[in-house]
Amino acid sequence: MPASKKLWIGLILILIIMIGGIQFFLQDSNNFPSDDDSLCQDAPFPIGVATQSWYLKEGHEDSDIYRTTLFHSFNSISPEFEFKQYAINGERDVFDFNGSDYLVNFAQENNLRMHAHTLIWDESLPEWMNDLNPTDFTNYTKKWVKNVVTRYKGNITSYDVVNEAFYWNGTGFSFEPTSYLEKMGPDYIADMFRYTHSLDPDALLFYSDYGLRFTGQKLDVVKALIKNLLDDGVPIHGIGIHMHYTNTEDAPDLAEMQAALTELADLGLLIHISEMDVVANDGSHLWYDNVLKEEQQRIVEDIVTAYFSVPEDQQYGITLWGLRDGDSWQNDRMSFPVGPLLFDNNCNPKPAYYGFLEVLKEYG
Repeated sequence: MPASKKLWIGLILILIIMIGGIQFFLQDSNNFPSDDDSLCQDAPFPIGVATQSWYLKEGHEDSDIYRTTLFHSFNSISPEFEFKQYAINGERDVFDFNGSDYLVNFAQENNLRMHAHTLIWDESLPEWMNDLNPTDFTNYTKKWVKNVVTRYKGNITSYDVVNEAFYWNGTGFSFEPTSYLEKMGPDYIADMFRYTHSLDPDALLFYSDYGLRFTGQKLDVVKALIKNLLDDGVPIHGIGIHMHYTNTEDAPDLAEMQAALTELADLGLLIHISEMDVVANDGSHLWYDNVLKEEQQRIVEDIVTAYFSVPEDQQYGITLWGLRDGDSWQNDRMSFPVGPLLFDNNCNPKPAYYGFLEVLKEYG
């Protein structure tokens, strides 16, 4: 093939990709849902969104439309990262509550439920804590939890106390060999639930993890943990399910999700889909086209339908892990367009939004 022809083909491909990118990032900004099309108004349970303080602060370039979208469709918020230890207590004996204070005050001022994520998670642990001896590590972990929970006592409805305690060891799931396990022992989960409860007896306390939308080994080990906690009288009130659905991974069908949620609900605790986003792209699409939008809608409809298999008095709600596509953490994980949330970058509702809404209207 002549070099000039190769050049023209290359230029055409670049132009196609650019057009797709422009379509994704410069979308119509006049397609806001009507007052009759509000998720939180139609749902029999709270609809949450993970957010960050700087998206909400007046003076941010698009805070007005962001706030308007949030108030229209959501009645619960979770901090995306501003309640994690590295964000508040990244330096020893220094506690920066600016971001968390803002979110708690914002929730109170606007009558939103506040679900705090997360107190104990190895990936949010400041590096300097790993160098502490077991006694100092345990004492400082309690200091961290006490400073947060007592500061917000009465202002936070619920906490993810422990997050993602298990990992795949090559043959099955077991406790991840974290500093918590190494320095505090296998009872650290029960100890942290008891301690958190002693600081704020009115707060609802959750264990949260990924992989619980599947039946099988991971679900079984988490169920066993919860049963042991309950048998020992540990104050635990709910289970948080991470629903980060990516089409590049094996994914459950509707029936399997219903079965997994039913198994968890049989434990008698509140069930919270606490982190939800849906990546429909398997890597073969160069931009976020209508095929992906329709596939995302189908998957979202299945997730919401499955959630209705949870008894009504155990439905703690569904929380989207972000509001706009461009804000999603999934953009940093994938090398292709992901579009994982219900609103595009200009806060326009996508087909997945209306699919979510249709299921709520049908079952709610």
